This record gives sequence, structure tokens and C-alpha cells, in this order.
Amino acid sequence: WLACAFLVAEGKVTDGAVSYKTTGPTWLSTLVEAKGDPCTPSVREDKRCQYLLAYYWAVTTLTTVGYGDASAQNEVEYGVVAIGMLIVGYTWALIVATIVSLLSALDPVTAEFRQTLDSITDLAKRRNLRGQLPIDLRTFVHETRHFMRLKNQRKLMQEYLSDGLQREIVIDSAEVGILQDKVSWIDSFSKDATLDIVRGMVPMALSPGEHVTLRQSMVLVQKGIIGFKGKPVSRGEVLGQYNILLDTPTLIDRSAPKALTLAELLRLSKGVLTMVARRYPEADKRLRRAQVRTAVFRGIVYHAQRKREEAKTLKPAATRARSSFGAHNQGQTLEQLTSLMAEALRKQDTIQLQLQELADDLHREHNSSDFGMSGAAKFAIDGAGGVARMAMDGTQGLVKAIRNYTV
Repeated sequence: WLACAFLVAEGKVTDGAVSYKTTGPTWLSTLVEAKGDPCTPSVREDKRCQYLLAYYWAVTTLTTVGYGDASAQNEVEYGVVAIGMLIVGYTWALIVATIVSLLSALDPVTAEFRQTLDSITDLAKRRNLRGQLPIDLRTFVHETRHFMRLKNQRKLMQEYLSDGLQREIVIDSAEVGILQDKVSWIDSFSKDATLDIVRGMVPMALSPGEHVTLRQSMVLVQKGIIGFKGKPVSRGEVLGQYNILLDTPTLIDRSAPKALTLAELLRLSKGVLTMVARRYPEADKRLRRAQVRTAVFRGIVYHAQRKREEAKTLKPAATRARSSFGAHNQGQTLEQLTSLMAEALRKQDTIQLQLQELADDLHREHNSSDFGMSGAAKFAIDGAGGVARMAMDGTQGLVKAIRNYTV
């Protein structure tokens, strides 16, 4: 249509019914005079050649090449060319936008990454961030670029694939073997239960110097180096495998791993583990046994540590008391020693009763069905604490009595 409009505006060489008539120079007459007649037998007689020359001009205009050998020569042609260039400009913008949109659709992750970088740059400018921080932000986004693809794949699996197909996807992943080797309470899980745990783990990244909390969660190190309790931890290590089983704050290990380099982790939350336990009864029993054992062990350790701290606090007072023993305890008698020993024996009987009740309650808990910090686990904590507390009290009473009697 652009070539036809340009040909209609030519009114000297052409003689169409709707052609513009003029005796002045036109684009076609000027072209023939400058470069000669390219048509056979002549440009006036060959209609096909006339359209070909007009089409040549339209293509050079549309592609913005613009050789300049065919150009407007009068007012009508200038008007037609101006309108044509406006239309061509809008058409070209539409073509470019369509191509860019198609390319973005082919790789949406790259488009999202570039948009994220632009947003980070805008954030740094608006908040007036200076120094190394803007560079660290962009570096973190660059290093974790593949996380966007992982999150999109995870969303795709959860929204459009069945549970069975999701298990087939993760069955050959390295995380399955690592969890079975590193986590004691997973080794006896069924294959489906283990796969559900793996597909429930969420990827996360840590910048150097950043801490991660292990309260009611477990993490698997995939990349980088983590500092934990004074030791470096690298790829393939699992942290928090017992913290995720517990609810009582005093029993949870409060050590927070620190990223020494840029680290990538897979994090399992307590909620996902609880859902797996409800879905698989055998896994639920295994988790409850591991939970009770962990609670008992950490309960004893916790109360032992408390007693050790109390002993350190009371040691100066005991030293002062011994120095003034002769002035304040001249009336110590053998009957008092006998009384203290009898009290220690009574506490020993109480310890035996506590242990028997603890065993009975743990047996009942084994037959229950709910995973979590249940009555048996809490009783285990209290009972373990009572055992440690009474044993230490009785021992300290005997030591005091014998020491005083010796003096």
C-alpha cells in the first residue's frame, strides 16, 4: 500500500486514472533523469516496472536504509512520504515490541533476573545506599540467579503435577541418599516418605557472615562453607536433625550456623515433617521414638549443666562456711549424719519410682498416634530432670555429712 500511494502521487510519468497530474519534477522523473530509464521498452509504457520502482522506495523507507536515489520532489509527494513515514515508524515499533516479547517468553527466568537487577539498582538509589552494600546486593543476586529457576520449577511441580510424578522427579536426586546416610531417624522410612521429605525442602541462600536459625528446622548444605560450633561444614552435611524433633526451648540447641562463604541450603520445616508423619504411620512411630529419646537425653544433660553451674556459684560460699565451721557447728553429732543418710536412701527410692513411671508412660506413648511434643516426651524431660536433680541432691548431702563428720 505504501508503494501504491507513492506511485499515485507521481503525476508526470504515470497517467493512471487517479494519478496526480503535474508538469513539475517528480520522484520518478528525477530518478530516470539521474540514473537513466531502467524499464523496457520505457518506464512510461511498463506499468509493472513503475510499481517495482515504487516498491523499491517503500522497502528502503520501511527498513530505514534510505538510499536517497528516489525521494519526494513536490508538495503532494512530501505529504504522502511524511504520512507514510509516521505509519512505518509505528509499524516498526510494533514489530520490535513483538519480537522482544517472544524472546522474553522463551526465557522468562532471564527476563525476571534482569528485572530484579533493575529493581535492586533502583532500591539502592532511592535509599541512598553507599559504599560496598550496593555491590554486595548485586553480587548476591548474580550468584543466586539459578534460584529463580528452582523456585519456578518448584511452583510448576506443586501446581500442575501429581504427588506420584513429583516423587519420580526427585527419586534420583542426591539429597535422598544424603538424608538416609546422615539423618538417623530417616534410614527406616519408606521410600515415599523419604521422597516427600525431599520434595518438601525449600532452597535458601546465605550471604557471607549471615546466620541461620535451626529452631524447629533442619538444613542440608548444598554449596559453600558453614561455620558450626567452631568447625567448618561443607556440602553434603545436615544440621538440626534433632532440633526439628523438639518444641521445648530449653532442649533445643541454640547454636546458629554462620555462612563463611556464599552458601546454598535446603531447609525442611517442622510443618512439612508433621504432614509426612500424619500421612505415613510407620514414619510417625519412628519419629516419636526418636523424639522421646532425644528429649530424655537432652533433659538429663540440661539439668546436669544447671547443677554444675549452681555448684560453681555455691563453691565460694561453701569455702567460707568450712573456714568458720569450728565457730558455728560445734554441735554436729552422729545422729545428724544418720538422719542425712536416711534422707538420701528415701530419695533413692523416689528415683526408682520415677524411672518406673517414666518407662510405663513411654510405653503408652509408643501406642499413640500423634507426632509432636506429647505428654510422654514432656514427662521424659521432667522425669529426667528430677532424676538428675535428686541424685545430685542426695550425693551432695552425703558428701556434706561425711565432710562435716570428719571435721
